[in-house]
Amino acid sequence: MEDLLEAIRRGHPRAIARAISLIENGTEEGTILMQGLYGMKHRCRVIGVTGTPGAGKSTLIDQMITYLRQHEKKVAVLAVDPSSPFSKGALLGDRIRMQKHALDTNVFIRSVGSRGHRGGLSVATYEVIQVLAAAQYDWVILETVGVGQGEWDVMHVVDSILLLLTPGGGDLIQAYKAGIMEIAHLYVVNKIDLPGADQLVHELEAMLHSASLPTPWSPPIIKLSAASGEGIGPLFQALEEHHHYLQASGELASREVTRIRAHFMQRVEQELIKYLNQALEPTIDEYVKRIEQGEGDPYQLAQQLIATRIAPNLEQTRREEQVEKPARGESK
Repeated sequence: MEDLLEAIRRGHPRAIARAISLIENGTEEGTILMQGLYGMKHRCRVIGVTGTPGAGKSTLIDQMITYLRQHEKKVAVLAVDPSSPFSKGALLGDRIRMQKHALDTNVFIRSVGSRGHRGGLSVATYEVIQVLAAAQYDWVILETVGVGQGEWDVMHVVDSILLLLTPGGGDLIQAYKAGIMEIAHLYVVNKIDLPGADQLVHELEAMLHSASLPTPWSPPIIKLSAASGEGIGPLFQALEEHHHYLQASGELASREVTRIRAHFMQRVEQELIKYLNQALEPTIDEYVKRIEQGEGDPYQLAQQLIATRIAPNLEQTRREEQVEKPARGESK
């Protein structure tokens, strides 16, 4: 494990890929690895790119990589693909579209499966980003599955969210429907050579004018062509302006606290579920049999199980802590 940690610190792609696999598969080695990496603080910029399928997300990211490499930045891309409901494997199509960067040792591209997670991101995404930060990447670009009813998870792990829209495709209506308009920090209109591009920009401006925004930041509207690269410079200028806003407002620091809390609670939930499955498995089988035989319903019996098997243990623990607190105070 020490050799793996050192290889990650040096940015070896194979070591990073192995670490991501360990984390995604939920292995004990993955947990040990994260413990070893946790103290390594390297702040990287994390950008989320979302939008309806076919809007050109992968093409845009390809241009973003080119721009960042021209400015000598080390770039990682996590492209979250839909997973098979059976094998949990991903289509991994985005990596194919970015092949021209495959031989660049300062670019790491990984397709990861959503693993059935409806929020558009796999549960381990936050930890994978920590691995990439430890490997000294300057920018991490996160491409989500695509706008959907649960596409809000991206806001918990990135600094800036780009919402990619195209004219004539009903993207604006779909984005309204998904609620993603409320969390985007930049609106990007792609394929500006198509009819209806200016109309889409006007609709966005009208929406912003009448919207009640959750923060003082007013999302800019960037027009570009992902195919040709036109407009990439203004896009990064807008990203810098948003980053400066986050720093000046203190939102960047508060978001980090929110991420740490969310990740900690996720780990608590995972450990709690694991413990409950092990400790209550025989009892659960008994309750399932009772439900099957019509001796109760899941709602009533779930409350009964908690009241008789879990709550008493929690209450006993609370009482023991209350007894220990005065004792610790006296010893001081």
